[in-house]
Amino acid sequence: MLPFIFCLFLAPGKSVLLITVDTARADAFSPYNPSGGWATPFVQEMADQGVVFERALTVAPLTLPAHTSILTGLYPFQHQLRVNGRGQLDDKTPNLAVQFQKAGYQTAAFVSSRVLDARFGLNRGFDYFDDVMLEDQVGEYGYPERTASVTLQRALAYMKSLKPDRPYFIWVHFYDPHAPYLSDRQDLRGRYQDEIGSVDYAVGKLMEASRTDQLTVLVADHGESLGEHGEEAHGLFVYQSVLHVPLIMMGPGLAKGTRIQETVSVVQIAKTILDWAKVKGSGLFQPAMPLRTKEKNALEVFYFESIMPLEAYGWSPLYGVYSDGYKWIQGTQAELYQPWLDSSETKPLNPSPHHKKFAEFLKEVPEYQRQTSAPETAESLSSLGYAQGSKAVGPLMDPRQGLKRLEQFRKAKALMNSGDFQAAKGILEPLVLENPGNLPFLQQLALVNQELGRAEQAIFQFEQAVKLSPELHFTHLNLAKAFHHFQHYEQAEKAYWDTLNRYPRAEEAWLGLAEIAHLQNDLKKEDQILRSALSQGVVSGRIQMALGSLALNLNKPEQAIPFIAEAVRLNPEHWLSWYLLGLAQRQIGQNQEALESLLRANQLQPDYGPLMQVIAKTYQDLGLPEMAAPYQKN
Repeated sequence: MLPFIFCLFLAPGKSVLLITVDTARADAFSPYNPSGGWATPFVQEMADQGVVFERALTVAPLTLPAHTSILTGLYPFQHQLRVNGRGQLDDKTPNLAVQFQKAGYQTAAFVSSRVLDARFGLNRGFDYFDDVMLEDQVGEYGYPERTASVTLQRALAYMKSLKPDRPYFIWVHFYDPHAPYLSDRQDLRGRYQDEIGSVDYAVGKLMEASRTDQLTVLVADHGESLGEHGEEAHGLFVYQSVLHVPLIMMGPGLAKGTRIQETVSVVQIAKTILDWAKVKGSGLFQPAMPLRTKEKNALEVFYFESIMPLEAYGWSPLYGVYSDGYKWIQGTQAELYQPWLDSSETKPLNPSPHHKKFAEFLKEVPEYQRQTSAPETAESLSSLGYAQGSKAVGPLMDPRQGLKRLEQFRKAKALMNSGDFQAAKGILEPLVLENPGNLPFLQQLALVNQELGRAEQAIFQFEQAVKLSPELHFTHLNLAKAFHHFQHYEQAEKAYWDTLNRYPRAEEAWLGLAEIAHLQNDLKKEDQILRSALSQGVVSGRIQMALGSLALNLNKPEQAIPFIAEAVRLNPEHWLSWYLLGLAQRQIGQNQEALESLLRANQLQPDYGPLMQVIAKTYQDLGLPEMAAPYQKN
């Protein structure tokens, strides 16, 4: 952070608010789909007051790569964060926050998913980077996340503390439209649109709290397929449903109601913002976007990619170029479309010699190299008695060929959820043998073997998953949990620490280590582990409750109460926390407070015998035997 005395000599500047919406396709917002029946009144108001870019493209259908490009003005192959969960932005790579901080701005960021955790380097240049979220509130892919309403509250509270005589650059990220969709609606698009509506409301509240002279930028990192081309979510393909994103800018100097027809890229946002704010930027920023109609975009070739098919599934990655109205997708074979004429991209064109220039452009892009290969996994699987016939060696599978495999994979997961592990195993084994470099398939098979009690097979497969993706903390975590499950505690401890070396806020790893210490009756070590979790910034009701429970076991109720009370605050719907709080309060003679806690626990967990007995005893201690009667055991 710059010294205050230095800031006095800097030009005042105008403030900038950058709002990024995760997983938001353009046609989910009314400015892009006025007849679609999806109302987003606050984003519509922003569009009416500002500039709408009708043809904005992202650079990758993944959260971390796309956001890094938005903040740095660099393509993924330049900043090197090309998949989620891996890498760290180089300290020398320029980004928006660093540029604004150097110019004396107040800088802050509020992110809603641990996919954008500070450990990936996006926090550089921010005076305040808020990635605090409840660790046991995880989404579909195992990353902690928080709703737009929670992020909004934290952002608004911070904005009230800003110094009025200094400009700010604030980035607010909303994650709600990302799967899973929490709406009760039955249809997929309806559930998704309800999440978009939550974000729209939050955008309106941010606008109310903003300065009138600021530049506000709203953009999505990528879209969502919603079943188009056979893809439910995103990351696998690079069709328009995931590449075409909303991009709206509003602020002084921008003509109201302007709609830009030129194709633009999210990689141009950084330079556009810096130019508007008249802040000098150093680095390889792509040129700014046109902000007026009839202006031509200085950028004529637009690059995009998806590396997830390779890293997640062991399939072919996809690279692409858009230029001159045509979109070229290069995988195991080329596809050519005119996306603004055929938005569904169901009418591929025959490439002509003229279009070969796209392939030539892609030759200059550094090819992504996966850390490990699959044949060793296939051979080792065979050595454990699995059938021969792996097809891992040879050309990578086209992601489109993988759709049938993904359908089988989903069927296997459904069988697991119903408890039919043997049937799930029958589906997963051939999938893994055919494609042993597929991380989700391999880990799911390992989970099935773990449930079936097949220790050797499960542990081996989790070890192979670690070899496939050693940077991902959850491959180490799953291995640790398997060792733990089969009571190999020494190996489990090592794997838990391997997890924490990659992700210090991995709640399950800390709890696993604490449980092993408890099983070994080393209560001092258990206490140290749990407190270490808090020192690493883990926000967890379960950690707090474990510390409280430990203090109760040591007959220290006064020490237990603050921990359990914090667990209740973090998760007020968890009955066991209320129960333990009531027990601790009873032990120090706070019977009235204990009764209130115990009754709340009973509301959440009716008819639990031990709890009801304690309630009855508490009523009796308070001299109310008639109130105790309904809770006494017959």
